[in-house]
Amino acid sequence: MLKTVFANNAAEQQKFYLTCLRYSPKTRVRAFLQRFTTLAGYVSELPGIIHSRDATDTTKAVAPYEDNELATVMLHSFPTKWKTQYDLGHKAPPNSEYLQNALEKIE
Repeated sequence: MLKTVFANNAAEQQKFYLTCLRYSPKTRVRAFLQRFTTLAGYVSELPGIIHSRDATDTTKAVAPYEDNELATVMLHSFPTKWKTQYDLGHKAPPNSEYLQNALEKIE
């Protein structure tokens, strides 16, 4: 059903959208990260260019984010001051739950 409703490159557009998404101070960290995770989960459900007639032999399916990759993308959606504060006490986030706990302390 989704493959007939959305554009042929919806999965690619969703991943790009997530990299451009920015945290709003009007929302709580937990709520923002839960919504971010939900949006990231749609990537595997949406059609990609591989499902279109524009696909070639070298076209690859859009892979959903790995947990550590998703956590890194999430971290980059926060203000620079928050990222700097996070970097003082942590390395790259191993998963989104770890990131959530760290950012809630900063909040």
